[in-house]
Amino acid sequence: MVNEKMTVGQYVDEWIDGKDDIKQNTHANYKRYIDKVFVPHLGHIRLRDLRAAQIKAMFDAHTHLAASSAQRMRAVLRSALSDALRGGLVTVNAAALVKLAGGRSRAQGWTKARETAWRWDVAALVEDGMTVARARRSAPRPSSSMVWTPAHLGAFLDAVADHPLYPLFWIASHCGLRRGEVCGLKWSDLDDATITVERQLVCTPDGIIEDTPKSDASGRAVSIGKAGVKLLTKHRSDQRAELLSWGVGKGSGYMFTTPTGETLDPHSVSKEFKRQVAAADLPPIRFHDLRHTAASLMLASGSDMKTVSEVLGHSDITITGNI
Repeated sequence: MVNEKMTVGQYVDEWIDGKDDIKQNTHANYKRYIDKVFVPHLGHIRLRDLRAAQIKAMFDAHTHLAASSAQRMRAVLRSALSDALRGGLVTVNAAALVKLAGGRSRAQGWTKARETAWRWDVAALVEDGMTVARARRSAPRPSSSMVWTPAHLGAFLDAVADHPLYPLFWIASHCGLRRGEVCGLKWSDLDDATITVERQLVCTPDGIIEDTPKSDASGRAVSIGKAGVKLLTKHRSDQRAELLSWGVGKGSGYMFTTPTGETLDPHSVSKEFKRQVAAADLPPIRFHDLRHTAASLMLASGSDMKTVSEVLGHSDITITGNI
């Protein structure tokens, strides 16, 4: 029998508690949307009375959200209501009727003109009394996803040549690995000039866990070339020497670790990348944009879209093209 009095809050809480077909980190993200947004705005409404206008009002109250974030949030609510529709709890999926601004931002390159405009904006903010660090964060960018030119990437790698994470930055920027994938690489994944992506490290409320790749297509073999082999050979020797200096024997087997051999925190890797980009005085990109930069460089060097899509581990070539 359908519970006519069930509220949206009661339903989404029960729905997420029974959602055992998604990854742990995804589950945590869904739960955060439910606790921080859905329940405070919609939780009191009877599930059968939920309307698209009420959902739209919820998103209108969160104007700070990026369009892509709002789209992801709507997708979660739409999924929950799809299950409710199949179960006869509602007669319409109200979330499917809500229109939002465009989703994923198309990656754009840091052309000379865009970089010049960005630097002018930074300088203006500094003149108004803002710190350089804050001005760099506040100055508008053409897109949330930006791509470096080969010159930018070269300047960055030169600037971090002596940094402990240099080999990780190099692999990420040349092979297009996701942050969790590169942090999760093990020496057993290296075979001649190829690395195999078999896992990822994921940050969850319970700590850092080792998980399977994002999708079936994400498990893949990627060539690192002669330069990559040379780089990792030296890195492995340096890593062994450093572990011995700390009194650590065999180590964890991970390719990239802390000086004492502990697993890297993916969030900390992103923060350190951001610090190094600022220190090198380069136009800002996210760590994830190293992946887009790698894709752009592969396409510019003559690789076809299908090959680039396979290297990136996209499930569909249209995803590569759209980004």
